[in-house]
Amino acid sequence: MERNADVSKKLETAGGKLFGLNVDLVNLRKEVYDGQSRTPDMEFGTPEEDAFRRDATVNAMFFHLEKQEVVDLTGRGFKDLAARIVRTPLDPHQTFMDDPLRVLRFIRVSSKLGFALHSDATRCMKEDEIRRALDTMITRDRINIELFKMMRDTHAAAAFQHIFESNLYTPIFLRLDSPLLDTLKTEFPILGLPTSPPWPMTWPRAYQLLAYLLKDSSNIGNLIQSEENVDHLWVMAAYAPIAGLRQKMLGQAVQEATTALRLPTKISQLLENALRNFIPFWRFWTPLQHNQRSPIHEALLAWLFAPGAQLGARK
Repeated sequence: MERNADVSKKLETAGGKLFGLNVDLVNLRKEVYDGQSRTPDMEFGTPEEDAFRRDATVNAMFFHLEKQEVVDLTGRGFKDLAARIVRTPLDPHQTFMDDPLRVLRFIRVSSKLGFALHSDATRCMKEDEIRRALDTMITRDRINIELFKMMRDTHAAAAFQHIFESNLYTPIFLRLDSPLLDTLKTEFPILGLPTSPPWPMTWPRAYQLLAYLLKDSSNIGNLIQSEENVDHLWVMAAYAPIAGLRQKMLGQAVQEATTALRLPTKISQLLENALRNFIPFWRFWTPLQHNQRSPIHEALLAWLFAPGAQLGARK
């Protein structure tokens, strides 16, 4: 394979194009993880072993070429597909600990398809061990790839909602050992704690507002709907909760964000400008008379007056 050939050899996979489509070729296999890496040692396996090693039951069904039929070896694939549920074939703790990146893939696929996350998977995602594994075992480049796939999809707000409800904001958008966490908890205790309830409490207002604007047919909506703009705006929405930090700390916050998501220079600069201009923007919009406000104005103010948002008037 052209990409990541060394890993492809270890995984015993090959790929290419067939009739213009990207095709991956793999053996039936089972995987052995050492707990330190998401890249397993491979062994030839049975169809059952191959099915149960996969991330989701709906992704574990095979097409039998001789019988010309779909085979559901987990016994749940057809049912979950009909019920529009994303569920792990094995215990979710084992599935996610073997490869913590599956947490993000679960969220991306479920939001893209409009499927629900199974309650066992959602509960498992909140476990400290899973959050720590996502933070330490997965490279930030891989997190970047999955996250930007979410943000470029039309259901990005649903993906962010899953991240929020699963309490994954910190290991994804910051780091569990980020020095910003103590500052955020000290300055904005109203935002909640990074464990339970979901944190930051005000974050949904930011991404729900952006989703509203992206669907808006006004000049503002049309202006921001290019693919490049959408990428940038979702990053801004992701870091809206830190907009209230003291001005002197925003440089550190931008550096944390840049490191966490491997942001290119252009987006880092946009993020820094957005955070630094938050207070002037807030001061401009809030005095408008009610009859001067469009639905967009009202949506903006609903977020700006969220608990903690107006705490940013600090030097």
